[in-house]
Amino acid sequence: MPLKRQKRKPLFYFSSRLKKQLSHILNDPVTIIEAPSGFGKTTAVREYLKQELPEQMHQYWYTSFGEPPVKAWENICGLFSRPDRKAGERLRRIGPPCEGSLTEIAACLYEFRSPDPTVFVIDNYHLIRNEYYDRLLNELALPKMHSHHFVVITQPEAERRFPESGGKACRIDNTWFYFNREDTAAYFRTFGVRLSLEELDNVYQSTEGWISALQLQRISYLETREFKMATDIGWLLETTVWNNLSAEERTVLVSASALKHFSTGQVCAMLGTEKLPDSAGKLLDRLCFLSREPDGTYTMHDILRNYLIGKLEQEHPEEFRKKLWNRAGTVLAQGGDAFHAAKLFYRTGDFESLLSLSLEGPELWDLATLEEGAFLASVLDECPGDVMGRHPEFLLAFAFQELLLHRKAPFRRLFDMAGDILSNGKGIERARLRGEHALLGFLSGAYGIERSSGLCQKAYALLNGPSALFRFERLSPLFVPSAVFLFWRGTGGLEREILCLESCLPPYLRMTGGNGAGIGHAIRAEALLLSGDAGAAESEGYRALYFASAGDQDDVCCAAELTLARAAALRGDAPAFETALFRMEKLAQSGKGGRRTVDLCRSFLDSVSRGILPESAARPEAGSGGCLPVETALFSGVIEAKLLLLKNDRQAMFRLADELMQKTKDAGLLLPQVYLLIFLALAKKDEGHVLQAKKHLNLALSLALPDRIYLPFAEHYPGLRSLLESAEKTAPDPAGISSIRSLGERYERNLETVQGVPSHVLTFLERQSALLSRDGLTAKEIADALFLPAPFVKSVLKSAYEKLDVHSKTELKQKEF
Repeated sequence: MPLKRQKRKPLFYFSSRLKKQLSHILNDPVTIIEAPSGFGKTTAVREYLKQELPEQMHQYWYTSFGEPPVKAWENICGLFSRPDRKAGERLRRIGPPCEGSLTEIAACLYEFRSPDPTVFVIDNYHLIRNEYYDRLLNELALPKMHSHHFVVITQPEAERRFPESGGKACRIDNTWFYFNREDTAAYFRTFGVRLSLEELDNVYQSTEGWISALQLQRISYLETREFKMATDIGWLLETTVWNNLSAEERTVLVSASALKHFSTGQVCAMLGTEKLPDSAGKLLDRLCFLSREPDGTYTMHDILRNYLIGKLEQEHPEEFRKKLWNRAGTVLAQGGDAFHAAKLFYRTGDFESLLSLSLEGPELWDLATLEEGAFLASVLDECPGDVMGRHPEFLLAFAFQELLLHRKAPFRRLFDMAGDILSNGKGIERARLRGEHALLGFLSGAYGIERSSGLCQKAYALLNGPSALFRFERLSPLFVPSAVFLFWRGTGGLEREILCLESCLPPYLRMTGGNGAGIGHAIRAEALLLSGDAGAAESEGYRALYFASAGDQDDVCCAAELTLARAAALRGDAPAFETALFRMEKLAQSGKGGRRTVDLCRSFLDSVSRGILPESAARPEAGSGGCLPVETALFSGVIEAKLLLLKNDRQAMFRLADELMQKTKDAGLLLPQVYLLIFLALAKKDEGHVLQAKKHLNLALSLALPDRIYLPFAEHYPGLRSLLESAEKTAPDPAGISSIRSLGERYERNLETVQGVPSHVLTFLERQSALLSRDGLTAKEIADALFLPAPFVKSVLKSAYEKLDVHSKTELKQKEF
């Protein structure tokens, strides 16, 4: 029998029916408490846990106050970090739930460990709710997933209902919170009031069993010995609370209502006084719908706050309201909540204060994505020009966020506006900001390195050190795991691009604090590999890996690992190939590199380099509030085109290739054009259209040969053999084609060695499916847990069993992986 905490004298009354429902919190994996504001949801859960939580169990709470999505996810990760720091950090690295991250988040939650059973509570869930959080709740409700309990306290939404769960989730709605006649009588007896039958009838009829109305009726009766015969909560607040306040107390409460969560010091700041009147201080401690937190701050219930804001709008002049909201913004900014401060300053039209806010990276991101960018656009449209002219750093900071979000039009608007302002004015500070502007210009055109390298040199000459304005943790130096894919922009110009990049790197690394470390070695390694020099490519690849790992540059590590794996395939070195795959998976499992980037690497290796259907297809997604970089979409598109070719779906491949080809030309990327032309040549040849096949191949060769890009042809040599033999006779560079043919024969021979050794490196999905299977879950339960189709999970499990060389769950339980 588990020990229970010593019960204290109850300060609250709960019906026996509600208590019975609340007992599900400690028995079911997920409890969803859904009722409108004012039903006592939070109080019920807090008091139940205080009285019933076993001694050895812990409880952790996160209450949302309307934080932006990134901040909300940070807080949820912090919740998990309390008992398991590693799990919390891994969740942070994965990022907020979206279609592409749900499976990885689910896997992380499955591996979450806590020394003791724990109750996690998320209050005000409706303020952060979206379909992906709902789906995660369903996953948490599945049987056998964990020994912990999750409680969400939320309000119903007309347009959204919780999906039916395949697991065990208890739903407690508002019907369980209504008091019946007996509950109403017992509630008043708890506070020493025995109602007559007539009084009980009148109170029950006027309140309809709603606890908020009952509470106000109780307060009224204890103070006046009479009940208010009304059901309107606003009227009850008016007669029970508002009418009994002094003018001074009313001003304090109305001022406090500008913030949902506040301290007495913050209320003083909004009133413009150093100390609250004694009566007002006592009022905050005794008033209903206002709770004092353990840290001495207060949280105002929405029922009271909405009533007070109504009073503010009705009874106070605009000047008073504007001053109050402005002071509230200042209080929030001083407390570190620049996000909500910015919204209040915008509300009052105080653009000087808004643009003067000290915004950190996450707040910039959240404001840039607020209302899908509409908030920032409104600020730019409405802010007076003279105010904007005094704050070019604001424009630069948000231009950087738009760059991170890959939103080109908003970035260009901010960048150009900042440039116009900075073109005038002198002084050290303006010179520094011009340096930041030049750095931003370099970053925005970084892959056209020859054209933008002058901006890098200009930026460093002006900054002469690290950037003071930008934070580079979110800036990915490589959108895809191939540096040549991104930087090769002109036929015959690859070596110039590499030399230009290498010359820019030293000042760039100093300005960004090491962003992109190892990228110079990564592109050199890949260029050597594409020319067929596997040995030199490996040497440079390991240098790239060393510098990128030391600088925590995960995307560069992934690019280096992809090059090393392809070099191993070219040399026919199966152990080295396996080792590179293993390091990729370790990179993803540790949170580095990103699950989706590693999946892109493996999909490319399987489909493009080895000509086999990948174990799992990678589909990259845009981050929260942003756009998918065109380079990432094209890299994924090349893989998809090759998959269609492998499946002999040539018509679909033709349509996709036509679409992608135009996009690659618009983006100025040559390597995807080479691959797409090779795929078109192969498909046309298979259809018997040899002349068209030759045309596509000759176009690919004309792009590739001047830069010694041989490997893409060698990877597809069996299908291109006859076309290359024909091309060699008439080509302007027969030596280059001869090198391709020689490399193709070598690749074909050595690839058989790599293909002949089955891979023992489990993919992410294979490992997670095997772990769940080892713990007793069926294929259907695993599919539900990882948000995957059941037939797909069965094939994944089959592959995992083969790689682990096991034939039953009994053998699987004895296997370490």
